[in-house]
Amino acid sequence: MTISPDSLAMLMLCSHLGLSNSPDLAPLTLREWNPLARNLAASALARPAG
Repeated sequence: MTISPDSLAMLMLCSHLGLSNSPDLAPLTLREWNPLARNLAASALARPAG
């Protein structure tokens, strides 16, 4: 199974995959993701992977 660059970017931003157990690091919450997604859609970078 091949993961697209956009899917990989979303996985990295919104999951615990690859994060250490540091309390300073956390994936984006839905509240954090929604404005980012709106900004991406409104910009020339309409895809998460850029």
